[in-house]
Amino acid sequence: MNTQNPGMDPVVRFCLPPQLQQWIQLYRAPHPEAAIVKQVPITEENLMRIRELAKIIPIRRRYRGPRNNLFGRECWKRQALRVSVYLK
Repeated sequence: MNTQNPGMDPVVRFCLPPQLQQWIQLYRAPHPEAAIVKQVPITEENLMRIRELAKIIPIRRRYRGPRNNLFGRECWKRQALRVSVYLK
């Protein structure tokens, strides 16, 4: 069983390029989560890494915005501040 990230098979993670493995380690989701990475700030470099990951494995992106009493956690891409990535 994969204790570091239950959302991703250990063999798949091992076969990823080293730069993606380091990036995943930087934004790794907590243990019981099914996400690959969570709370990734939306920057050009991070979006490039997510596109690289999408070419290798099927993923789903969830965009997160500012949290307040009027809005939920998920939002439109143009309003997002962070993104979380899940296996499809």
